[in-house]
Amino acid sequence: MKPKRNIPIESWFLGPKAENADILEQLLIEAFRDHVFWRRNFHPEDETVIPEQKKREAEFQDSVSLLKDEFYHLLSNLKRDVPVYSPRYIGHMLGDQLIPAVLGYFATLLYNPNNVTSEVSPFTTRLEVEVGRQLAGLVGYGDEPLPWGHITSGGTVANFEGIWAARNLKYLPLAIRRVAADLGLNIDVNLLDGKRRSIQKVSQWELLNLMVDEIVGIKERLISAYSGKRDISADEASSEIDERLSKYTISNLGIQAFFARENIKNTGVILTSATAHYSLGKIAQVLGMGIDNLIPVKVDNRFRMDIKKLEEALISCLNNSIPVIAVIPICGSSEEGSVDPIDQVVSLRERFEERHGMTFLVHIDAAYGGYVKTMFVDKNGRRRSRKAILAETGDWPSEEVYRSFTAFNRADSVVMDPHKLGYIPYPAGAIIFRNSKIRDVISSKAHYVFHDDGREESYIGRYIFEGSKPGASASACWLAHRVVPLNSSGYGAIIGRSIKGATMLFEGLGRISKGLERSGILLKRLEGPDINIVCFLVNQKNNRSLKAMNSINESIYNRLKFNPRLPIQDHNFIISKTELTFDKYKDVMAPYLKELGIIPGSFIDKPQREGQAERVAILRCTVMNPWFGSGYSKGGRYLDQFTDELKVIIEQIVDLLRSSLV
Repeated sequence: MKPKRNIPIESWFLGPKAENADILEQLLIEAFRDHVFWRRNFHPEDETVIPEQKKREAEFQDSVSLLKDEFYHLLSNLKRDVPVYSPRYIGHMLGDQLIPAVLGYFATLLYNPNNVTSEVSPFTTRLEVEVGRQLAGLVGYGDEPLPWGHITSGGTVANFEGIWAARNLKYLPLAIRRVAADLGLNIDVNLLDGKRRSIQKVSQWELLNLMVDEIVGIKERLISAYSGKRDISADEASSEIDERLSKYTISNLGIQAFFARENIKNTGVILTSATAHYSLGKIAQVLGMGIDNLIPVKVDNRFRMDIKKLEEALISCLNNSIPVIAVIPICGSSEEGSVDPIDQVVSLRERFEERHGMTFLVHIDAAYGGYVKTMFVDKNGRRRSRKAILAETGDWPSEEVYRSFTAFNRADSVVMDPHKLGYIPYPAGAIIFRNSKIRDVISSKAHYVFHDDGREESYIGRYIFEGSKPGASASACWLAHRVVPLNSSGYGAIIGRSIKGATMLFEGLGRISKGLERSGILLKRLEGPDINIVCFLVNQKNNRSLKAMNSINESIYNRLKFNPRLPIQDHNFIISKTELTFDKYKDVMAPYLKELGIIPGSFIDKPQREGQAERVAILRCTVMNPWFGSGYSKGGRYLDQFTDELKVIIEQIVDLLRSSLV
């Protein structure tokens, strides 16, 4: 795919060979000099505290010498780290950083703002709020209800906040009912069947199955009724209501006490794709929900959530009166890069609301794939047609992937990581809520730092899990988004190249598989990439042992993985590996293993015989670099060089295996 004319992708990166070093160097120096000027002119009347005479003393010079020695040692050892900037790196979800992101981060680092509150970061906290609005616009959220988002340290914390909010929101109506009873207030609720009844006359199940906006609305109606009864302001009423709610909410009482008080017999569950990131399990434990209540839904042969299996799980919960707190589809799974059918998930929720009186929050984990949404937005902010995207890419996206990305705005919250396909320095995750009022259910107060002055950005810290947080991340995201637009002409152009590179790699693996087969070697690709991750397996013909096949693939990986003990130049190309386990992928992997000649029953939960295994070792390539498929190196494209080298390595390893068996 050729980039659109006038799209200066080449100006946005330092480049694999530091081709834009002069630009970055000039601006980095400018940032430092500007900061020095600012320090010297903050109060020009102040005396210097480090006199020149002190700098000439031996102890001072010794200290500077030590600094230089250790600094040069650091610089030397940093070169032993992973070269994620190179098109030769196709391992994990790591890539080069955008020049504007580096500049924004570096410039702000000199000032070291803490974005927990505007009292210590009046400018960068405002930038963080603006970045949240930018990402909300990318998701497709409108102005009503008003969305809200912010930057986190990564996808784990972002998902934590989303699940935390979903849990608290689910049980909030029960606490509101008790407060309304205490105050003698008659509050009506809108049920899923369209009826409107008193909160005191509806069942517990009905209160646990209210729409998100209705839950927020109930609290607002309670505040309004109390304000009218007491003849006080809405702010005063809100403060008193919050104080009274604290006696009854799950966040204040804890799960055990709350469930006992409300006589709740069945713990609420979260349903998510079997491909979900392992951090969701940690979150379930930390929140006290229990990892057993995070229920994985089986995936289909494209490694996407099986919507029929999801429906079955929901029916089971319905029949057993188990509240479903949230359903979490994945957009860009860590292992396969698969995209769950988000459109079908939200449509299924609508069906359950209408037919069964059951609902749940939809939270999208798009930590990896979120920025791919930029390919679906034109420069005017309008949704692009699939036909328009196909005209650029050739055969991406599939109809299923297109529908998933264009359904983002129907979810209640979305997680995406700028430090992945946003090409922003670590740490930079993000959580975006469709309705900003959801954040109130996880808010905290700290009177020494959060002072109400009427500005949203003044007290961002009260609505988030983290405390101190770098303003540099906000600046990096903000400047990157200003220079590289969040649409098809900006980020979409970069990501489009990476997806095209992955598609070309998928095709290239298909080509070398034909030559390998003539040599008695089988190379099987997993289904075509939903985004830009390509996975494959290798086996020797007539090998029926899964354990032996795993050994072949691990040997290939060992030849192509990053080894910190080797000189960096000894790494020609770098890939990654993942393992698909029996408990999650039994049915999905069965046809792949059959095509590779593996004996049925070799993929087993508890291996007992030689050749059996409970995991399948998968070779994995993540194509984040925009020059992997379109850039050129000596001897041809990086992609062509990689497939040629891979073929040689595979043949060498299988030949060694054959020799050992002779």
